[in-house]
Amino acid sequence: MGEGDEDERQTIIVEPMRIEVVRDADGSEQIIARDARGLFDEANDALAAGDYERALGLYDEILEDFAESSLAPPAIYNAGLALEALERTDDAVARYLGLAARPGSGEEGIDARIRAAALLAEHERWSESLATLDDMLTLAKLSEYDRLEAMTRRGYVLLEAKDYAAAEKQLGKSIEFFKSKQGKRPVFEDDYFAAMAQFYLGDIPRRQFDEIPIRLPESQMERDLEAKASLLVLADERYDEVLLLRHPYWSTAAGYRKADMQWQFWRSLMRAPVPPQLEELAAQLYVTEVHKFAIGFLNKSLDFHGKNVRLAHLYKVPTQWSEASSREIVRLTELVGREQAGDLTKKPSELNGKDRVYANPEAYMPSRIDL
Repeated sequence: MGEGDEDERQTIIVEPMRIEVVRDADGSEQIIARDARGLFDEANDALAAGDYERALGLYDEILEDFAESSLAPPAIYNAGLALEALERTDDAVARYLGLAARPGSGEEGIDARIRAAALLAEHERWSESLATLDDMLTLAKLSEYDRLEAMTRRGYVLLEAKDYAAAEKQLGKSIEFFKSKQGKRPVFEDDYFAAMAQFYLGDIPRRQFDEIPIRLPESQMERDLEAKASLLVLADERYDEVLLLRHPYWSTAAGYRKADMQWQFWRSLMRAPVPPQLEELAAQLYVTEVHKFAIGFLNKSLDFHGKNVRLAHLYKVPTQWSEASSREIVRLTELVGREQAGDLTKKPSELNGKDRVYANPEAYMPSRIDL
């Protein structure tokens, strides 16, 4: 290099390598070189192929032989996924929380906490899921998007644990936090968790609505129906707020709920006890008048389901909710026709809804972390 030339040097960082000498069956020696990257790729292929035991073994090999590799944290996380698939829940949670406690785990540690909280919630271990989220919310370097996610998931867990008062407070805080950051700078990747918080805020009165029975005497029945009607209105208003956020999944979830509550109220009226003091003719007239009044709720349910299907078409994203609405339209159209023909006033036992096709939000604990 001549005088004045710049001393150009490059630093190349390579993964550590393990070299083994093995003997074949014929006694000849072979050199086998293994590095963390090769093992990681092989493990990922096994995981994707559903060979979870092999994947787990390979991830553990990385952690044993290349503990300081940059691939160790994702290997811990993916080992947790393999353990989940093997239904070894406690071991999977231990891997995730171990990764979260690892010094310098960064965003991978955040993702691990989220996954642990989700897995614990799926197994209805509410207090453990809540503790994991509470620990996450103490982190000073948590991004605003991650904080919103943890707050919203915490509200969901409280709701599933049936602590409605605490869930309402927490979900309300999530929405306030989201709104407080709007318009300042783009701090949120999307509106997913804001819409989720608003949806489950609507689900609180919806679940309370479901729990109210219709009881005699007539004075009690009036109070029960009034309480159900008030909760229906409150839930409907909260679901409307979800629609304003225009997130395809949660908007169609809210649309389905709005429609389903109308049907549920109609069914409550159909199943309400007939005052026992009425003579046979008066009782039949009473039932007929109830049906005339209640069909409005049935028609509204059908209309809301139709709007939900059109909403999914508008978003160009069909969801489990819009598909469930499509099925409900077929069922309710037939039901309205039978109601108009007077069939259901003669056969009230057919209102038991045993052939209902439900969406399944209660089993849903969303996770944004996929392999």
